[in-house]
Amino acid sequence: MTDIGEAEHLLTKAERLLADGGGTGAAETAEHAARRADQLWRDA
Repeated sequence: MTDIGEAEHLLTKAERLLADGGGTGAAETAEHAARRADQLWRDA
C-alpha cells in the first residue's frame, strides 16, 4: 500500500470511528489515525 493509500485508509477509519459514536477511546484512536494520515500526506 502506498503512503497515500494508507493515509486514505486511516482517514476513513477515523471518520468511521467518530460516526459510530464510540466515546473517548474511539475519539483518541480517531485522532491518532487522522494525525498519522496527515503526516503521510505531508511526506508524500
